[in-house]
Amino acid sequence: MLLERFFYDELPTEEEKLQLKARLSKTEFNYHQAAFEIYITEADFVTDMQIIKEVFLEPMEKQFSKHLSQSIFTENFIPLLKVHQAMQANIWSLRDGPFAKDGLGDLFLKQVLAASPWRHLPRTHISSFQSAQASVFESYSPYFINYPAALQLIEKKKKEKESFAHFIKNCEQHPLCRKLKFESFLLKPIQRVMKYPLLIRVCIPFSPFEFFRVL
Repeated sequence: MLLERFFYDELPTEEEKLQLKARLSKTEFNYHQAAFEIYITEADFVTDMQIIKEVFLEPMEKQFSKHLSQSIFTENFIPLLKVHQAMQANIWSLRDGPFAKDGLGDLFLKQVLAASPWRHLPRTHISSFQSAQASVFESYSPYFINYPAALQLIEKKKKEKESFAHFIKNCEQHPLCRKLKFESFLLKPIQRVMKYPLLIRVCIPFSPFEFFRVL
């Protein structure tokens, strides 16, 4: 269910809210709706990624080894966190428009392409949303591929080392974890990247590629 909040709700005065509402077209209204929904969920995801880093990854490196943490999280985890932190900041910067310049669609393509093999190609060379979508999966692929092995390694280490099992249990009891299991946090990056197409399809009454094209 979409949040019934939009970026204009964040403006400081009632006069500014009314001015923005008055100049919104239907497309712009949908843009605001999509942008705010994506921003809120992106902010939540970045928070969870930071929890993984601060509560699990960094303490694991200190108490056990960097090799073990990379075997579970991969070397891609910190770069992915930085990409999403930048995405969150850039989406927020769009809240007041303008809509036709550096819009959410352009931002998604730039962020997607920034870490992809196609990053040096002009936007006109992107034939479809599926191409951009593929590059997202490409940047995430080491994490995706490693996920099943990471779960197996966690279970193995829990059985072999009581200290590791105790470490994971203590981390899970951290107030920031909200009683979620370690494995639930590991799944969050996969859930997030799979959700982008759904968010855009729900928020916008045309295809994701059309959303990118018109904005």
